[in-house]
Amino acid sequence: MSKNLRILLLEDSEDDALFVLRALKNGGYEPLHRRVDTEEAFKATLEGEEWDAIIADFSLPQFDALGALRMIQESGKDLPFIIVSGAIGESVAVEAMRSGAHDYILKGSLARLVPAVERELREAEVRRERRKAANALARSEERFRTLSESAPIGIFETDAGGRCTYVNPRWSVISGFSAEDTLGFGWVQAIHPEDREAVERSWRSAFAEGRDWSSEHRLKTPDGLVHWVKVKAARIFSENGQRTGSVGTVEDITQSKRSADALRAAQERLQHLVSSSPAVLYALKVNQGKLLPTWVSASIAQLTGYGPEETLSMEWWAEHLHLKADSLRLARSGLDEMEEEYRFRRKDGKEIWIRDEKRLLRTPEGDLVEVVGSWFDITERKLAEQELHASREQLRALAAHLQSVREEERKRIAREIHDELGQSLTGFKMDLAWIRTRLQAERGLQSRQQLLDKISAMGTLIDGMAILMRKLCSELRPGVLDDLGLTAAMEWLVREYQNRTGIRCELKLETGDLVVDPERSTALFRILQEILTNAARHAEASRVTVVMKRSPTHLFLEAEDNGRGIKESEMAGKKSLGLVGLRERAVILGGEVEIEGRPGKGTRVRVKMPLGGPAAGSQGSGVQGSRASEQKGAMDLHPTNHHH
Repeated sequence: MSKNLRILLLEDSEDDALFVLRALKNGGYEPLHRRVDTEEAFKATLEGEEWDAIIADFSLPQFDALGALRMIQESGKDLPFIIVSGAIGESVAVEAMRSGAHDYILKGSLARLVPAVERELREAEVRRERRKAANALARSEERFRTLSESAPIGIFETDAGGRCTYVNPRWSVISGFSAEDTLGFGWVQAIHPEDREAVERSWRSAFAEGRDWSSEHRLKTPDGLVHWVKVKAARIFSENGQRTGSVGTVEDITQSKRSADALRAAQERLQHLVSSSPAVLYALKVNQGKLLPTWVSASIAQLTGYGPEETLSMEWWAEHLHLKADSLRLARSGLDEMEEEYRFRRKDGKEIWIRDEKRLLRTPEGDLVEVVGSWFDITERKLAEQELHASREQLRALAAHLQSVREEERKRIAREIHDELGQSLTGFKMDLAWIRTRLQAERGLQSRQQLLDKISAMGTLIDGMAILMRKLCSELRPGVLDDLGLTAAMEWLVREYQNRTGIRCELKLETGDLVVDPERSTALFRILQEILTNAARHAEASRVTVVMKRSPTHLFLEAEDNGRGIKESEMAGKKSLGLVGLRERAVILGGEVEIEGRPGKGTRVRVKMPLGGPAAGSQGSGVQGSRASEQKGAMDLHPTNHHH
């Protein structure tokens, strides 16, 4: 099978060109050719296409082989150039070969053409491969030189005897010695005097034993600075396996050494803090979905009575802290930090309180990988809180008792005023009436008239005393509250308030048939009384709206005025004892109070009171109850019954 051969023919004779092409075909080639005979055509064809070889006549009318040869050399192309021509002098042939032609063949001896082409194609390929190898070597050396010059570590080379033959600029930065001072065995002077003998001995031993070498030691610069370095040297060999030297690196590890020293000191300080801290520190790792203890500080023995070795098991944590359930909860929580307080039974059976502060370490995807935390003994604080809570409950119980005693005393006083003083005044008036009747029958009209006038004035005085007595009784405890119930008492209070102050007051009741125990009736009545009093004294209001509503379990009282609006500072000021009393009345019975001031728009007071159940602190402070419960129980202001 013929081989394609791209031939550029520089020939002015078409017949001679055909002879050359026939010789190539007979030699097994399929020539793909282009024939040119001028300088311009040769140049354009040479630059415009790729060729395997050039066959040229020595002399043409407008061009010659030597000119073509120079053009090829200027282009940088390496192509076999064979001159095929008629008889020329030997000196001309020598000149052509010296100029770069690869062979000279007479047109009468074309049998030599194919062997010459094959030979020159092979040699051209060899030259191309050599150029590739040389270029690759040059690029490799350039890359090595570039990397070496810009490397952040020192790089060196030695010969087979251990003498330094090259160092990069970074070595000089680290050591303070120039390349000239380092070559040969000059590098030894850069080693710290205290390390020099040991380093030299180790270096020579590695060379003698034919092994790679590494060392960590100090360098001392000419200006006295000390650097720690890590040096590694690897052997290099020739193609026949003969050791030719070493190449190595010098890394400045001064900062690493300092960091390691600082870390070691920090670890020692941390260990001291851990051992002296009253808190128990611990770490748990996640393994196949389970939390496994990996470390617990020694202070756990003092806190729990269990030694660290006893607690480094999943069974201990599962038994004492429900670790299995806890791991699932922590993994699903999505939190990074958690705090908990719970009771713990010590090994000796004593119960203590612990605050557990956890830090949850997660992957970027949010998966839990580790938990680190600390335990604090808060038993004393918990006992103090319990004592404080008990003390507060006792104070509230006492306040409830005092409130009850005060109301009972008011009842008694009102009853006595009504029963005793009222009866006496009534009897007194009856006696006066009897005297009046008797005197009317007497003669002596002038004297009798004076007496009658006096008696009439006394009756008027007695009537005034009776009215005053009824007013005092109502203020001490309105009889309507005991006789007719809470709703009637509230209607009476609103009506009296409006008449007395001139402030429009609207009462909306949505309670239906309401039966409330005396304690709650009294509390709600007094709360409303305090609200209305504050509105009259401080609110500068012209209208007050009162709404009372019930649910199956609670009563809701809301009062809103259109005054100036109470300020935050007024709610907690020294003059806010009325509000404190208002809150305490509700809290004693398990109720809640919310006061909201809106500047320029008025004040709103919401009261939530349970219809039944324990009182005096049995449910905790209603004042501090959740806002959610207050909002859930907030009243819908769409009344069905209006009372003015």
